[in-house]
Amino acid sequence: MKSLSPICIKSIDQSVSNVHTSSMRTTLNLDSQLIEEARALSGIAEKTALIHAGLEALIRERSRERLKRLAGSEPQLRPVPRRRGGQ
Repeated sequence: MKSLSPICIKSIDQSVSNVHTSSMRTTLNLDSQLIEEARALSGIAEKTALIHAGLEALIRERSRERLKRLAGSEPQLRPVPRRRGGQ
C-alpha cells in the first residue's frame, strides 16, 4: 500500500468533511489489518471517514488513469491557448 503525503492527507480530510451530502447505512466485512494500516497511513481514526477517504482516493486515481488513456486520442484538435505567469 502506498503511503500518502501530509498534503494529500489534509486534502482527503477536507474532502471527507465537505462531501457528506447523502448517506447510506450498510454492513461491511472489513479486513482489520487493512483498516489499521489505512488508519496508520492516513491518520484518520473514524472508520466511516476512513472508508469515505479511500473511496474518494480510488475514484480520483481511476479518473486520472482514464484521462491518461485518452491523451492523444483526438489528434485533429488544436492546442488550447495557455497563459503563462505574468502575461
